[in-house]
Amino acid sequence: MKTRKEKADKTKGNKGDVVVQTKYGQITERAIMESLYANTEIFGEVLDTWSDLLNHQELERDFGNSPYRLFLKVGVYVSLCSKLNSFLIHK
Repeated sequence: MKTRKEKADKTKGNKGDVVVQTKYGQITERAIMESLYANTEIFGEVLDTWSDLLNHQELERDFGNSPYRLFLKVGVYVSLCSKLNSFLIHK
C-alpha cells in the first residue's frame, strides 16, 4: 500500500508536462495549471483553456432548454473591455 507522500510524488510530474490539449489548439502545461493553487495569480492560459473546454461543452447542450453561452478568451475580453471603456469615455 502506498503512502500519501508516495501518491503525491507520483502526481507531481515535470513542469513541462502537457496537462490539457484542446482540439482548438490550446496547450496547457503543468506549470501553468499549478497557478490554480490558492492565493496565487492565475495565468491567462488557464482561463483560455477553460474557455475552450466550456465552449466545447456548449456544443453538447440541450439547444431547446438552455440559452447559448460563449466563453471568451482573455485577450478578447480585455480588448472588448478596452473598446467599451473608450466608447463610454467619449460618449
